[in-house]
Amino acid sequence: MSDPALSVVVASVNGRESLARCLSSLARSAEPIEVIVVADASAEQAAKQAIAEGSGIELICLEGRRAIPELRSAGIRRARGAVVAVLGDYYEVDARWASAVLASHRRHPQAAIGGAVENASGDRLVDRAAYLCEYHRFMLPFAEHASTMLPGPNASYDRIVLARECSDLLDRGAWDHVLHERLAARGVRSWMDPSIVAFYTKRLTAADFLMQRYRFGRSYGAARIAAAPLARRLSLAAAPAIVVLQLWRITSLLLADRRTRRWILPCWPLFALSAVAWSAGEAMGNAFGDGGASLEVR
Repeated sequence: MSDPALSVVVASVNGRESLARCLSSLARSAEPIEVIVVADASAEQAAKQAIAEGSGIELICLEGRRAIPELRSAGIRRARGAVVAVLGDYYEVDARWASAVLASHRRHPQAAIGGAVENASGDRLVDRAAYLCEYHRFMLPFAEHASTMLPGPNASYDRIVLARECSDLLDRGAWDHVLHERLAARGVRSWMDPSIVAFYTKRLTAADFLMQRYRFGRSYGAARIAAAPLARRLSLAAAPAIVVLQLWRITSLLLADRRTRRWILPCWPLFALSAVAWSAGEAMGNAFGDGGASLEVR
């Protein structure tokens, strides 16, 4: 059997229904693709239930609890495609997505490429706030451009280049932003392509949203400061300063975009609480490490 042009890795962490919708959307692809689902022991049964019999989808089950980057890395290591894409299990794509990924890699060989992220979670304020906090900068419309900022759950890579430049990071299950920083440092070009569109479908309670922001903030802080001495870590654990920076960042981004200005006031309380949650997490990660937060990021 010849190797596929495109392998798609999906980490299963959000339950059977979310994964089933994601896989159903991939099944409509106009291109033949290899789909690899990776689950840890806590999600193995849900993943098995979501994968249709005879679909040809490969399921990798890892022992114990694993963080999302570890699941993705295992799938990337198993992939056979010249291009490997990572898709969140709370995303759906249309039939043109795989074709757009491959076309973009033909234009930009040996590159890392991110696509657009559009909101399909509904108009509840908490879901809108969650989407805007995470993915506002990847909304359509935008022109194709070079960028080192790519959306982790809708990104694709030249598999050989990724393995060559980031083998050690894949081995330890590093988050996507760490991979992207390494690729940029090694001179690998990264692009954002508006033709590669994935639809964000996650629905959250306010408590879930804020807890996820805390966990991701702690995971981010721990990854950023892992090699620093204790004195440096403690100096960065300045949560009040991080809160101000977070609020300024999201507010300035949304004010600069006429599409999102109308959401600032309705979502402001959630943005403020989100900034506090992230900042507390980042400060804890800076000072005391991950503390298991990465295992709970969903």
